[in-house]
Amino acid sequence: MKTQIQLAVGLIIRILVVLLLLASAQSTLHAQLVADGASRTIDGLGTNLASDLVVGTNGVFTTLVITNAGTVTNSGNGYIGRNGVSISNRVFVVGANSVWQNGGTISVGDNGSFNQLTVSNAALVANSTAYVGRSVGRGNQALVTGANSRWLSAGEMIVGDFNGSNQLWIANGGLVASTSFGRIGNSAAGSNNLVVVTDAASLWTNQLTLYVGASGSFNRLVVTNGGRVESGGANIGLNSGSISNLALMTGTNSIWRSSQNLILGSSGAYNTLIVSNGGGFECLGGTIGNLASGDTNLAIVTGTNSSWALSTLAVGINGSFNQLVVTNGGSLVSDDCYVSATGLQNAAAITTRSSSPDRVRPGQIPVFSPSGISVATIV
Repeated sequence: MKTQIQLAVGLIIRILVVLLLLASAQSTLHAQLVADGASRTIDGLGTNLASDLVVGTNGVFTTLVITNAGTVTNSGNGYIGRNGVSISNRVFVVGANSVWQNGGTISVGDNGSFNQLTVSNAALVANSTAYVGRSVGRGNQALVTGANSRWLSAGEMIVGDFNGSNQLWIANGGLVASTSFGRIGNSAAGSNNLVVVTDAASLWTNQLTLYVGASGSFNRLVVTNGGRVESGGANIGLNSGSISNLALMTGTNSIWRSSQNLILGSSGAYNTLIVSNGGGFECLGGTIGNLASGDTNLAIVTGTNSSWALSTLAVGINGSFNQLVVTNGGSLVSDDCYVSATGLQNAAAITTRSSSPDRVRPGQIPVFSPSGISVATIV
């Protein structure tokens, strides 16, 4: 009798396991929402998924369109291009009140390459942490364009986590906002990534520090044609391997505002800040070449109405061969700017009379020091 009961209980357990597996399989199929290689449009309808949403598990050219106030809500993560073979998959969220709401992270190119997210015409995408290029995939792209088009992250916004050549474009009044850090080129493998903020009313805002080259190299931030970037700190070339990263503000009213300090070349070398053609950069204070490995970093302010405004600027704290150049009508607006005596051969060349040269001084080393350690040239 006992054996029969045990057999019956075992059979019931096996049946329950099978039912759970079947339910899981059905849930996974439903969560894909659109089959690999196919297209689907959510037009004015609402869809709720108690799971992840994957567009392109192993397929190519899978397309999901959310339009005409259509909504897709999933409790888990969102993936566009989940695995390494998932290439050129796309999600378009288009039009007022069209929404893709993720309960977890969203990855535009988790392991896949050349995947795309487009948010346009007042649509909304929301999630926790956001990635454009998360793992081994490359060449992924996100575009947020049009007035009131929004991509909102309750976590970090990362462009190029463990891979390169990914892009984020914010245009025509689009908004990308993060309550945490922004990172372009997060790891050593995160190289050649690009963020462009262009056109009036276009904005990328991060409540905490924005890193251009946290550990990666050859990453770029371009703010142009009246675009804006706001952050709770600014860092270009954070770690020793983060070299040749660039932040460029160019064009009238194109500006990056940081509520905290800028560090240009914290430990990284050959990083560059350029403010040109009427662009602007504002921060609390600034350092060019912070640690001993922070060598050969360069800040240039050039062109009429180009301006860098801050309280105190140090050129070369412990790093060497760092430079500040203000020229061709550019303006440095600072209460105090000095060339450090600690690093070797740091230099400031102020050749624009609008730069208040009386406030620029060499730190502990006379101007034109015969030792050649630190030089400030004021014209």
